[in-house]
Amino acid sequence: FPAFAQTTPNPPLISHTSGFYDTSITVTLQATGPGQTILYTLDGSEPHPNNLNAATYRLKTGYKRFSFSPEGNFTTDSLKTWIYSEPLVFEDATPQPNRYSRVNTTWNEANINAPFLSNPKAVVLRTRSVAANGDFSRISTRTYFIRARQDRLNHSLPVVAVTLSPDHLFSYDTGIYVAGAEFDRWRAENPTEPAEAFTPANYTLRGDEYEFPGSFEYFENEINVFSQQIGFRIHGGATRSFPLKSLRLYARNSYSTNTKGYPFFGSEHDSSFRRLILRNNGDDFLRGLMRDRYHHRMTHHLGLENQLDQPVVAYINGEYWGLMTIRERIDRHYINRRHNLNGAPIDLLEEDMVVDEGSADHYRQMMQIVEHSDITDPDIYATLNNMMDMDNYVRYLAAQLYVVNTDWPHNNIRFWRTTRAINNSPGKDGRWRWIFFDTDIGSLGTRYEINMFEHLATVDESLAWSRVLPLRLMQNGTFRNELLNRLAEEMNTHFAPEVLEELANEIKNEIAGEVQAHIQRWRRPLTYADWETSVQEIITFARLRPALKREHAITYFNLEGSTEVNLNQSAAGAGSIQIHTAIIDAAEHPVWSGHYFQQIPLQVQAIPAEGYKFTGWNPPFEHEQATFTLIPGPETLTLRPEFELVDVSTPEIASGYAIPAAYLLPNNPNPFNPVTNIVFKVEGEPTFVTLSIYDTMGRLVTQLAADRYPTGTHTLRFDATNLSSGIYVTVLKSQGHRQSRIITLLR
Repeated sequence: FPAFAQTTPNPPLISHTSGFYDTSITVTLQATGPGQTILYTLDGSEPHPNNLNAATYRLKTGYKRFSFSPEGNFTTDSLKTWIYSEPLVFEDATPQPNRYSRVNTTWNEANINAPFLSNPKAVVLRTRSVAANGDFSRISTRTYFIRARQDRLNHSLPVVAVTLSPDHLFSYDTGIYVAGAEFDRWRAENPTEPAEAFTPANYTLRGDEYEFPGSFEYFENEINVFSQQIGFRIHGGATRSFPLKSLRLYARNSYSTNTKGYPFFGSEHDSSFRRLILRNNGDDFLRGLMRDRYHHRMTHHLGLENQLDQPVVAYINGEYWGLMTIRERIDRHYINRRHNLNGAPIDLLEEDMVVDEGSADHYRQMMQIVEHSDITDPDIYATLNNMMDMDNYVRYLAAQLYVVNTDWPHNNIRFWRTTRAINNSPGKDGRWRWIFFDTDIGSLGTRYEINMFEHLATVDESLAWSRVLPLRLMQNGTFRNELLNRLAEEMNTHFAPEVLEELANEIKNEIAGEVQAHIQRWRRPLTYADWETSVQEIITFARLRPALKREHAITYFNLEGSTEVNLNQSAAGAGSIQIHTAIIDAAEHPVWSGHYFQQIPLQVQAIPAEGYKFTGWNPPFEHEQATFTLIPGPETLTLRPEFELVDVSTPEIASGYAIPAAYLLPNNPNPFNPVTNIVFKVEGEPTFVTLSIYDTMGRLVTQLAADRYPTGTHTLRFDATNLSSGIYVTVLKSQGHRQSRIITLLR
């Protein structure tokens, strides 16, 4: 790619912006300086004088997937540059013959994924100026979606237009999107072996050498809201062999700027990215086109490092390319941005301590303790908890076990830490955390029957390293109890069948309008009915998984069973109940039930609303305190807290509760990123108020107030710029009254 000096000419002025047009358009180009020649292309290639007479490149129609497969034929295509001399008239391009969608992009004998019908198309104009001294300007790209018929090019999702020289993608010799010469070299050396997912091919090549520059345009509601020159690479593991491939998107100063500045995932999230992925939906490309997104959405509340995404319709070099997903890429830039590390060094590892960033020394030291110490010793467990974030790992493990991700933990496992503790907040405390990603084969078919505890315990010796940490930790009673209570809580709340069915239908409806066009492009899934069946499998999984998962846990840990715990909160507004870490809102769930494991200690707390006090449990039983440890037995339990209004005429309550002279109101916004307003109200006389923020481990994050406040409503600004995503607790204290509220930071 040419270097650009300060004397480099500017690109030509283009009369029409990228966008959607209902009629043909006439586009004019204008040089920005004397003596400049304007070059342009219409095939996605970079305008260059060497291509004025068309430069050809080779394509191959098919490959020998098996030893007995027929050899494919070679054909050619060309890169053509034109000299601008008169206005350009552009019309609806869809009736033109399919070009790039006819290319065989994997090791099949023929392109079995080529569309039968005319593929929807846009016009792609790329142009640059050439000065009299031969200097080039940068390239400008425009994509014009012109529809002569109103039933064409209508999309219900954002549209991504990717443009880069077609030889960089499809050339047999150098194209990164095809099996190409690399595959044929492998075939010559392995004449009898069948081709598989990881068989060497052009698309398996990695590194800077296989990154190519191009244009990325993003359209929302048919308006071009973002355009940038970036670098493209093929992304993924086994799915590189799929006909539709994922692309990794690189922002670099050598192309334009080193960040992509747009809120692709909504205004409440970050809007500056170094790396992104245009993903093919992974293994779910063949089925439901949504599983990994569904899993990330259902686990987002857990505060894990997972990936925000946005389903889109993709076009490559003007041709419709199908339903894809823009997604965050997991790397040091992602972690730095998510946790506001300000460039602090990290250790980022994958699989069996393979180093992506930093060093594996600390993790190796930790695993020595895990493998060779008495894991049941409380002091050893405390030492490990200082080295790894146990709460994070419990949540991560519960999610993986629930969704039945059998392509884990020997694969698709990454973990990280800051190399030193910056502060005590999660993600900045120097402890290891795990990243939830690539779960496309979860929630699949009848896999709800799979016992993931057995999956962990039964493994080939070569993969034994991947099971050491979870299996050893599950021998520790504290860890086991936390894991079991976390599983129970999630299956009672966020993983409850009705909750997940609603989520699955929400995601299904989001993409449903684009699925038929995607099927026509790729012939995968085979039919719209097949796609609906695959989505229904997700819902069936959600309905049947909880009961089976409970039985798996009971069998593996040799428990006595599970018990139904009922909450009666009929006095809505007077208070609520927290069981384990879940606060069951009385207004939403005046009557609620969940299943918990017998003999596994469970924390329960009655939480009075403002102006109320807790007076006991009805019917009375051995625990009269508002907070106690429940050990479920075989009998069904019903918990009903009793609350009563505080007598405001009495200065002190005999039970020790004080009049709530000050109380919290809902913060706004919530969830938030990174600033929210903490609101409280002082009733009656001025009073002394302390207001603090804690993390879920009970560690003080910051104190916002410790002062005397007058009567009225007060607002304090809480800036979480330097904190990690997750759940935090606001605690207000005044005249012996203590109140807490949950707030959620989502980046």
